[in-house]
Amino acid sequence: MDKAQETFDTMVSNGCAPNVVTFTCLIHGYLKQKRISDVLSIFKEMFENRLAPNEATYRLLVRMLYKEGKSKEAESIIKLMATRNQDPMVVIYDALTGENCKTL
Repeated sequence: MDKAQETFDTMVSNGCAPNVVTFTCLIHGYLKQKRISDVLSIFKEMFENRLAPNEATYRLLVRMLYKEGKSKEAESIIKLMATRNQDPMVVIYDALTGENCKTL
């Protein structure tokens, strides 16, 4: 992930504006390494760059945060969705059923 972050930083310093997919890929990588503080930092950076997370970003965040026992963080993401006029129901449903369905 350090190389991915370095590449991201180089892109930005060379004037290449990241988009929601770029940020979501970084979030995914940090989540896989359980680097939650980095995840939340990247998520915050999205907003600083005036980018709105999409449903894929929210779904990934909420599912992985719940999986890692970070329910407060997941719930704050869900509340954020509601304040941004985004329906959190699909993300909530996915987070609650995603891991359970894998065991069926």
